[in-house]
Amino acid sequence: KPILNGRDSVRRVLETFKERPDMAHEVNSYYGPVIENFDCDKSVYMAVEVTAGNRLFHHIVETDKFGTKILKEMNNQRLPGEVTFMPLNRLHVKAIDYPETSDAIPMISKLNYDAKYDRAMRYIFGKTLICRNLEAATNLARTSGLDCVTLEGDQVSSKGSLTGGYFNTLRSRLEIQKTRSELMTQITTMETELSTLRDEIRKADQNISSYVSEMQRTETKNSKAKDIYDKMK
Repeated sequence: KPILNGRDSVRRVLETFKERPDMAHEVNSYYGPVIENFDCDKSVYMAVEVTAGNRLFHHIVETDKFGTKILKEMNNQRLPGEVTFMPLNRLHVKAIDYPETSDAIPMISKLNYDAKYDRAMRYIFGKTLICRNLEAATNLARTSGLDCVTLEGDQVSSKGSLTGGYFNTLRSRLEIQKTRSELMTQITTMETELSTLRDEIRKADQNISSYVSEMQRTETKNSKAKDIYDKMK
């Protein structure tokens, strides 16, 4: 709940900034939550979700200064929620030499995202391997120094800890986000179509008004001509 409240509060702050001449130009420095800025195959949903955890809802911003401005405005308006920002200018990621093996693949290679967000994605997913099974995950975590996860969501930390259990795939946050994105796309398409139809109706009304005015002028001319004709009889 605090995370969702935070998301809504950030949106309210951005709307406030859009109306302020001194801040409107900075609004584009906000890129949205991590979960809205990448997609991947459904087969790796579970592995990706357990790796990221609540970091899926961290907010990507261009700079730490802009993130600070959003937080200050949230405090000024006393808006509820919990927010964590990922400023691209402050994230440091190192190049990783991934092991060449048929038992695992770098998680980052399974994600699709704009290159603009590369630092944020590598910061969260860059140190994790998706492994064929738990045995391979255990071995690779020990030999590669990287965190490992199976497609079922079992995790083996490079430090030795194992985490797992049953995960309800019907409540996948990535699946919900995908559905939401598809619905938002449909809404945008329908709004565009509705706007087009309204324009067509407006033009039709203008044409009708023009025709009616022309008919009235013609009737007036005919009436005057008839009056003149009657007087000449």
